[in-house]
Amino acid sequence: MRPKRIVAIYAGWRGRSAKIQPLEDLSFWARKQVARRIAEGDFIELLTRVELFVHRANQTDPERARLAIIGHSFGGTIVYASLANILKARVLEARDAPARGDRVIRGYGDLIVLINPAFEASLYAPLNELAAGFGAFSPLQPPVLLTIASETDRPNGLWFPLGRYLETLFQNMGDRSPRAAAITAVGNYQQFWTHRLTAAVPPPAGARRDSFGSSSKNCACQLPLDPIDDREAATLVALLSGEGTQAPAPGEAAAPYGRALLTCLKPIGQGNPFWVVRASGDVMHGHSGIFTTYLVDFIRRVFIEANARSHPRRQVAAQAGLRYPSAPVTERFFRSSVPESRNFLQARRAPRIVVTFPPGERRRMSVTYTIDKPLGLIRTRCFGHVTLPEVIAHFRELEMDEQCPTRLDVILDLTDTTSLPSSEQLRTVTEKIGRLRDSVRFGACAIVVGSDAWFGTAQVFEVLAARSFSATKVFREFGAAETWLEDQRSRA
Repeated sequence: MRPKRIVAIYAGWRGRSAKIQPLEDLSFWARKQVARRIAEGDFIELLTRVELFVHRANQTDPERARLAIIGHSFGGTIVYASLANILKARVLEARDAPARGDRVIRGYGDLIVLINPAFEASLYAPLNELAAGFGAFSPLQPPVLLTIASETDRPNGLWFPLGRYLETLFQNMGDRSPRAAAITAVGNYQQFWTHRLTAAVPPPAGARRDSFGSSSKNCACQLPLDPIDDREAATLVALLSGEGTQAPAPGEAAAPYGRALLTCLKPIGQGNPFWVVRASGDVMHGHSGIFTTYLVDFIRRVFIEANARSHPRRQVAAQAGLRYPSAPVTERFFRSSVPESRNFLQARRAPRIVVTFPPGERRRMSVTYTIDKPLGLIRTRCFGHVTLPEVIAHFRELEMDEQCPTRLDVILDLTDTTSLPSSEQLRTVTEKIGRLRDSVRFGACAIVVGSDAWFGTAQVFEVLAARSFSATKVFREFGAAETWLEDQRSRA
């Protein structure tokens, strides 16, 4: 097997406002708010475009492209804030599948990894509750979300709870939102811990780094990445050949993940795809000492395992109790692809990737509609990059349209929309719809989407706009949407 080409897209922002401690750690208040704004803006659009690219690349060859998303610190905050609603929607989608249907929870891409993420545990609680109430997970369920937190992370362990305590001092907390969850970083909240990751063999003296920046030079980071041994290479070969593995259960001995050891800390459902892993200081030192052999081994193993379980042909083989004969993979392939020392970031030789919008996309009107007056049906289409002012202008035009009947059912076509609204923008839209009741009364609303990111966002809109429509439902195909809408019209 020829080694795959690896392309890295780095998304960052100039968030460093201080270089002197403890001012740098204390600046997290401002940086955290900026991270949330980025998550609700163009970042989710970037993720949507990348996932669509991977999906299209795999249409002819399911093994052609893979997608891993990794966020560190406030980068982890951005990733989770962007994808949380999508992940919750996919849990519900799998939970409500027919008993004999596909109950595999689909992740975003192939794996999401959050390393020392800087957001409160209360934001993670809804996803954790959904996973806890899911029931039995499919034996084909791959890992979906890894949250890895260092036991020696001072910013998240000290400054984060102090800042959150002051920020929430005058907020009333409900029974389902204890103050401890609101002020504690997700990786430090003990009730969520599922595993602990340690080093099988302690690192040699002086091998540890507090941050990758301490040993960087000319944008090329020199880090010792030792090649994997024969045992780990054989394990990876077996995984790609269809022989899946399971994470250790409570009470079992620690399972080796390369040169790291994974121990289960509490009873969780076998196959639970959401892990919160505590990492020892040898695996991850401090907040930014993350480029270690142990952590790389662990993430590599979980990522390959996720791919092995999620591959459609391997799933068919697993259901039949067979071993899927993959393309020939040799142990030499893995060992030769990890040299003893390399420039980890290789900035000067890496391809530059720039995400741009099609020419003129932001300047044209992106919302159109047609009204079938005899049926009392409006078909609204959004395409390209849709802005909030354009949506508001659409409602104003509808109010002034003399052909608009007093009652309308809606088919909302979002299949060609590339932008995603923030939660605040969704609330503004629903408020505007509510004010239209004086001139237009809406019946049922069928929403058709073309991406997984929009499916989760549309479900959020479905909840917010529940009072404005007699019924609302999200679909992936027009045929199913129209059939449902006809059924709703017959009941009216």
